[in-house]
Amino acid sequence: MSDDFWNPGGDREDGHGMFPSRPEYNVQSPPWRPPIDIYETETHVVLIAELPGVHKDDIKVCFNNSVLTVSGVKRKVTGTKGCSYFCVERYYGAFKRSFKVISEIDKHRMDATFDAGILTIILPKTAVKKEVNGE
Repeated sequence: MSDDFWNPGGDREDGHGMFPSRPEYNVQSPPWRPPIDIYETETHVVLIAELPGVHKDDIKVCFNNSVLTVSGVKRKVTGTKGCSYFCVERYYGAFKRSFKVISEIDKHRMDATFDAGILTIILPKTAVKKEVNGE
């Protein structure tokens, strides 16, 4: 059994295996698109967004012309000067997600909470007037 259980250079003769060490190798994250779920009940439309690592003060929620927009920024963690990355899988940077809401919303009663990286937005529907005596 070999002591080389992890060999970032791989088995290639040029040494450019799984983690290339060439100076021109550029590690960048693609634009971040946080996952969002939206569901509707009889009385509300609810949006739940996963925003791990985002600070509450870096999130903006807008509701205009029946469009709900969640935007913000996930800031890159500092303190990594003098190191070389082999792999970058975490996303950083600005994000913006917009959704058309087809239900009538009472925007004065909207509510949002942010806990443990989960943003929950509750959009109460306006009261639907029920017909009385067929009118």
